[in-house]
Amino acid sequence: MAPALAGEVRQCGVARGDAGTKQATPLVYAYFVALITLNLAPTNVLSAPLMFVAKDHLHLTALQAATFKAFVTIPTFLAFGFGILRDRLNPFGMGDRGFILAGGAVVGLAYLIISGAPLTVAGLGAGLLIVSASLELIRAAYQAMMRNVAEMRLMSGRMSTTYQFLHNGVPMLGLFAGGWISDNVAWRNLLVAAGLVYLAFALFGLWRPAEVFDGLPTSGHASFAKLGADLKLLFRHRAVWLAALIWGVWAFSPGANTPLQYYWVDTLKLSKTSYGIYGGLFTGLSVPTILLFGLLCKRFSLWRLTWIATLVGIPQMLPLMFIHTEVQGYVAGSAMALAGGLGNAAFWGIVLRACPKELAGTGMLLAISLGYTGYQGSDVLGGWLYGRWGFAGCAWTTTAVYLLLIPLVFALPRALMAPADNQPVAA
Repeated sequence: MAPALAGEVRQCGVARGDAGTKQATPLVYAYFVALITLNLAPTNVLSAPLMFVAKDHLHLTALQAATFKAFVTIPTFLAFGFGILRDRLNPFGMGDRGFILAGGAVVGLAYLIISGAPLTVAGLGAGLLIVSASLELIRAAYQAMMRNVAEMRLMSGRMSTTYQFLHNGVPMLGLFAGGWISDNVAWRNLLVAAGLVYLAFALFGLWRPAEVFDGLPTSGHASFAKLGADLKLLFRHRAVWLAALIWGVWAFSPGANTPLQYYWVDTLKLSKTSYGIYGGLFTGLSVPTILLFGLLCKRFSLWRLTWIATLVGIPQMLPLMFIHTEVQGYVAGSAMALAGGLGNAAFWGIVLRACPKELAGTGMLLAISLGYTGYQGSDVLGGWLYGRWGFAGCAWTTTAVYLLLIPLVFALPRALMAPADNQPVAA
């Protein structure tokens, strides 16, 4: 291993030889399950209905709808900036819990205001922009907490499994219901319900279980005066940039979002409810392979599991080109989900290992930024591709970009990837 790479590995805080040896307890898992479930569920229930509001009430084209979604998620493109704030602010003297308290309250109030305001592109866009920014502050807090718990308990693989299980499994019911809700429930009533849930979620920030927080670094430990030096450290950290770039490429999916919605409903003439069922299958059926990763990560190296995930994940979009019925769509979505689940867990595990301890919020949110840039940027590109070459153009473009994962994974430091979960990375 070259000296430069050795220096990078010494800074990877998740599995160093001097890390703590506490074991993960049921309360640790329960805390993150409750936190992330309460945060994700309302937003995912609203996802499909708001897509159809843009399509059916605001009469946006596929490209316009994708551009609108990209606009309201600008804070997610800039998520690393919220990570910088997390590392330097300590709201209410509560650390990361303060971000949960403040962010949840703002999101709840924003949804309630949107529910009663006149429906315009500008008004809806402004409200959702505030929601997006507040959710990024919450995300910065819990991503840094997960990274630090993973270091303390030598569980980067299991923490990635836990997060990806929640990130894919919890929204499944919301996505299953989203299409039906679009047909049967007024979208303004949904916004009221979501607002009330987030106001209740804000109170979650008051809970401080000792098993999670004792000995855990908190937010606000860095100063704005050292911002330049900290960013210089981050820019020199080759491992975290590779990990974040891999996550961004993996999130690239120009056919999986807005173009698929139009392809499903307008071209194939399938129902909105069936589209919601497809979304639930695609999200929820990644869970078995995510859990499989959690079982294997203590027996096999992250290097081996990542290569398996990469090779099975590259062609996953292609089956959607050949569907004609709802059942065929469900089968294709299920196969895609099973293929993608390993990649979700493996690639996020790399991010957890590579993130430097000194910049827990900034490093984790850098990966979020690149991931959403790949996700939403490719959605806009997908609208353009769909208008010219149909869904096949979107699917083949996705597959071609996924081939870039091969050289990126190969470039990762071997010492970062060689250990299995619960084993230290050699300094």
